[in-house]
Amino acid sequence: MWPSPEARDHLRRSLPSSGRLVAVERWHITLCFLGEVPEGALPGVEQALDSVPPHPPITLRLAGARSFGRRVLAAGVEGSLFGLHRDIVAALDADTRPLKPHLTVTYHPNSAVAQALEGYRGPSWTVPEFSLARSLNGYHRLRSWPLTNPG
Repeated sequence: MWPSPEARDHLRRSLPSSGRLVAVERWHITLCFLGEVPEGALPGVEQALDSVPPHPPITLRLAGARSFGRRVLAAGVEGSLFGLHRDIVAALDADTRPLKPHLTVTYHPNSAVAQALEGYRGPSWTVPEFSLARSLNGYHRLRSWPLTNPG
């Protein structure tokens, strides 16, 4: 999932320019990491994702700081992604690690970036879809599935 342009721009303006940040175009929220997937296996992945039951649009907000080891500093994510995550993992029969929603900001943490994220609370946005993406010289959406309004 990708943050809305408004959420992305708000976070970028809230971070110090001195930080070595991940390129804004790469900012995303991962629901399920598949690792290396051969080109020939992609149709099977898409077919599995076709079976994910409908979910209503989800409202998210980037807020606070999360760290993973000493190398990764991320913005936390508020909002419930757990039901969609559960259904995606079940459809793919993959990635059984617990979901820790975040948006990676830097692989070179410094105190200024950490301090900016600590009290950060961005604008909320509604996520209309989830996507299958490939990481190769940036993140590229291969296909998206809409989240639908009930009724």
